[in-house]
Amino acid sequence: MTERTIEGAGATGGAPAEPAAASRAPLLQVRDLRKVFVHGGKQLHVLRGVDFVIDRAEMVAIVGASGAGKSTLLHIVGTLDAPSQGCVEFDGRDVSRMDGRSLAAFRNRTIGFVFQFHHLLPEFNALENVMLPAIIGRMPRSEARSKAERLLLEVGLGERMTHRPSELSGGEQQRVAIARALVMEPRLLLADEPTGNIDSQTAAGIHELFFALNRLHGTTMIVVTHDDRLASKLPRRLEIRDGQIVQDTGGTLPVVAPSVPEAPAPAPATPSAGA
Repeated sequence: MTERTIEGAGATGGAPAEPAAASRAPLLQVRDLRKVFVHGGKQLHVLRGVDFVIDRAEMVAIVGASGAGKSTLLHIVGTLDAPSQGCVEFDGRDVSRMDGRSLAAFRNRTIGFVFQFHHLLPEFNALENVMLPAIIGRMPRSEARSKAERLLLEVGLGERMTHRPSELSGGEQQRVAIARALVMEPRLLLADEPTGNIDSQTAAGIHELFFALNRLHGTTMIVVTHDDRLASKLPRRLEIRDGQIVQDTGGTLPVVAPSVPEAPAPAPATPSAGA
């Protein structure tokens, strides 16, 4: 069987299909998100009223200095942590108010995660690691295996499926982690410093892989990164500073309902005769 990868997928597959007219609402909407930690009896305000909207199939970089709140924001969007105030809406549903069991099921089927450290289980091979979320999600084993094999082919590891993590390079391990994040066909992929632990040449390959996966699957992607090369390639960039979004480059402004009615715009002045 000839291995099929997704390198250059955009040249043949084109852009993902447009969603139906009934599904034009934003995929993700964050409203007045705040997070406060208490340490040593003092309050630490990590997020201070974050608002943004992300549409289907968007690719977004979140950048900022260490300690600015990037990873905390990603964890709350990924439902791994709860906000102190505000909400995270997915298709109009406030997932931050879901109970624990519903939230776990939602997370397993809707969100994929890629971290700086791949967290592959060393006793399992690449194929088994990719299958794990599907098995946990009670997918039939034959279907889980088929999807895992297809994804490993897509990320260029068709010949490495039976290799354990210790037998793979750092870049190959991260490709396995990316395939694992996609096995449940999530609508949102969250990546926290995905190239922070590999060399620059390998990182460039991971960058291209993200773009190819986005073209092939139409998966919405949010990437927290210190890598300026990756951030500059992504179509949209959110910069966070002191717990607030200070710049949104390349995207639309958040559609957030105002807390008070806006004053009507003043009538245009009539130009004088000497103007």
